[in-house]
Amino acid sequence: MNRYRLVAHVLVLIALAAVPGLTAQAADAPRADADNGSWRIRADDFFAAGKPLNIYITRKEGKWLAAVATSRIPGGNHYGYNVAKYVADVSGVQVNADTFKGPIKLKLTPDPWVPADHKPRSVVLEVDGKLGNPNLSAKTEIRSVQGSYKANLEAGIRDKDKESDINGTLGGGIDPPQAGDPDELSYELVFHQTDDDSNLWVKLGIKKGAIASANVGRVNFQQPPSHVRGIDAPKDVQVSMDSVAGKLVVPDVALDGAALKIEVEFKGSRVGNFLSGTYKATLRTGGEVKDTRENCFDGLVVSGVSPNQPGLDERPWQVPVKDWKPPQAGEHPRLLFRKSDLPMLRERAKTPEGKALIERLRRCLNGSDGESMPTAFNPEKGPVKADGAGDFHPKAPLGAYTFSHMAGYGMLYQLTGEKKYADLGKQCFEKALEGYRDRDRRYAFQGPFGSLRAGPVLGWTALGYDLCYDGWDEEFRKKVCRALATYADADGRGKVSLSSLVHGDMPPASNHFGMQVGGATLALLAISKDPDVDQEMIERLLAVSQKSIVRNLSEGFGDGGFFAEGDGTGSMSSHIVFLTALQAWRVAGGKDFAASRPNASWTALKWIFLTIPREGQMEFLPKRGGYPHNVWDRGDKSGAGYFALSFGALGTEHQAALLWFYNHHLKAADADRGTPFDTPCPYPHLAVCAFVNWPMQLKEKNPAEVLPLCYRDSKWGFYAFRNRWQDENDALVSVLTKNARGYIQARADGALHVTALGKKFSWGTVKPDVTFWKPAADGSGIMSFSDGTSLAVDFSRASGADLMLATTGTAEGTKVVLGATTVTLKFVSSVQEPKPQVKGDQIVVGDQSITLKDGNIVLGKMAEPRKEGPSK
Repeated sequence: MNRYRLVAHVLVLIALAAVPGLTAQAADAPRADADNGSWRIRADDFFAAGKPLNIYITRKEGKWLAAVATSRIPGGNHYGYNVAKYVADVSGVQVNADTFKGPIKLKLTPDPWVPADHKPRSVVLEVDGKLGNPNLSAKTEIRSVQGSYKANLEAGIRDKDKESDINGTLGGGIDPPQAGDPDELSYELVFHQTDDDSNLWVKLGIKKGAIASANVGRVNFQQPPSHVRGIDAPKDVQVSMDSVAGKLVVPDVALDGAALKIEVEFKGSRVGNFLSGTYKATLRTGGEVKDTRENCFDGLVVSGVSPNQPGLDERPWQVPVKDWKPPQAGEHPRLLFRKSDLPMLRERAKTPEGKALIERLRRCLNGSDGESMPTAFNPEKGPVKADGAGDFHPKAPLGAYTFSHMAGYGMLYQLTGEKKYADLGKQCFEKALEGYRDRDRRYAFQGPFGSLRAGPVLGWTALGYDLCYDGWDEEFRKKVCRALATYADADGRGKVSLSSLVHGDMPPASNHFGMQVGGATLALLAISKDPDVDQEMIERLLAVSQKSIVRNLSEGFGDGGFFAEGDGTGSMSSHIVFLTALQAWRVAGGKDFAASRPNASWTALKWIFLTIPREGQMEFLPKRGGYPHNVWDRGDKSGAGYFALSFGALGTEHQAALLWFYNHHLKAADADRGTPFDTPCPYPHLAVCAFVNWPMQLKEKNPAEVLPLCYRDSKWGFYAFRNRWQDENDALVSVLTKNARGYIQARADGALHVTALGKKFSWGTVKPDVTFWKPAADGSGIMSFSDGTSLAVDFSRASGADLMLATTGTAEGTKVVLGATTVTLKFVSSVQEPKPQVKGDQIVVGDQSITLKDGNIVLGKMAEPRKEGPSK
């Protein structure tokens, strides 16, 4: 079981056998006893037909002591209500030998989605039942539960809007009592909705019944906990085979950087490996009470005790922009650039590079000169009931109407000062209000296909507003501003709003989150302080935006730019609109999210690190996780703008590295196709961003001068090794050491994936838990794993090969016995493969040596890692 997937309980233990004490045992084990055992009561059809409520109860000496409930549907990995575990109070039930009757008081714990308000639902379940006669033909003499129930269900359980009276039959049975606990185990607890953004995660390590360690963090659906760090072991927490209760004081830092202290009082039950209960939390800032919360917690009991993790990384997530001045009310443009930048941009438009980009922008607007409205429109109007880009999209001509046409005309207005372009932008917005859809039918201002598509449309519409603003009359400005501020999905469902988008209606590990948050952020920064806006609301939502951005960077992405759902989905979550939101925060909001921590920068830089251009193609192997077709698909939104959009969010050092890659591998081909400076995609906003963001005067730098040649994403267990940036014979090794997952999984296949000297192969096997990691300046690195195996990637060429791989684990290659350990070697070389020899306590290969120390491979010649600071 993945012990971190606490909220989901994806297995909630696929079979009850995973829960100690809840399964029939062998004939020589303790037999099920009605007075001393684990009862399973199933209220059939509780949530709906075929969707029961399951209550697990511990009984000792004839008394029901503890109970936990779930909505898991037997026989699979599905749930009738949500994936949480519920609080069950059975103290009111009269139990007499084999019969029981009375009220079971339940609190249905919320999970991240159900119910939508994240509040628990209370239920009183009246039960009347008994144990049937034992089945004497069964060795364990399991006895079944029989009876009936009735209940009144609050709104939000069966029906979203109204309460329900229900009744039905009871089933279930009893199992042997739970065996005693091992000496070392841990309680992993999730306190739901301790704040608006995430859930408090607490892992208590218990040795011989006493709490020995405590780690805390934040967690959301199906994800490893974020911001994990150790705290002092609490003294006021009591645990037993049946209960957990006490007080916790958790020092914390809010996602906006404010110091917090969370005080939690909680009390709950344990049945087998299941935990559930209720809590009261007080959140304090500077000694003052910021908020109070009451809700449910749930969790699991897992084996082993983890030591306390290091404290929080105290680097800020955003830093103030030096000499920044806030935009005034009605001051535009402000998102990509300020008025003071216009003289420079107008001069740029006179250069050959600028002229080429403006020509491309004009062709994206109407297929020719950009002097008129597009003539090609998607024939589909009104709500779209099915996913998919539609029939028009693949055959739409260049210049067909898109959600960023208003921004394109707005850019021409800024550069020329000619009002006719602002008027064309106005017509584009009127078309949007009339229900015209993008060339991709999923995108539309009115009735987009869900929040995923609403975010980018809202964001790039906001850029159009920002660029056209001075060219419009006051009445029309207010009309567009109101449309952005009061934005709501117009397809009648009422599920999408400016507020819902900036909060995100999916977890950060879903590719939907970055697109929602990015688009909403652009809209908020565009209209802030403008006439007729509710500035108090805007300020409140801008504070949410900052938190949501940090959540995307720290929960969806890691510090190496790897994304929970993999590469193709990560491209959507970063590039379609999110990186531009970071740019807008720097320009319009005075906050830089890429200056202090690596997370934001690596969402843009990972593409050039993991790509080897070959014969004009961007070879990115392997493409992990969902939507692999998006990777380097520069002709459409989901894989476009790896340069044009990224330049706007990066510091100059990282811009120089990205510029080198583009100039050496894509510049000439793009120019020949008439799509200069990263503009193969027909959407006008990409030409706008390329024009504004391209570092025309910056001197390029080989990425090896700027980036480490060996790096990792510590959150998702992703490691990558590269020898250089030069040509198609560059060498690249990468490995995902553990499964990453949002809604889509990026599966760790346990192998190193190697591209070197034109050869491509997978090699060896690795285990999920990395215990040792040592990178080198030349791209080499050593890793060791929890099962005791170790491996090395050696680019030093000291062995005589361009690449030497070595492992003490399972792999194909040359086997060399060193003491009691077999080391397997694999070489990739442009010359004759070297021959390893054993000399004493080391393996010698050319001028390289391999020894073992504490189970770790040690290379005799290994460069020290280069220290990388933030991009300036």
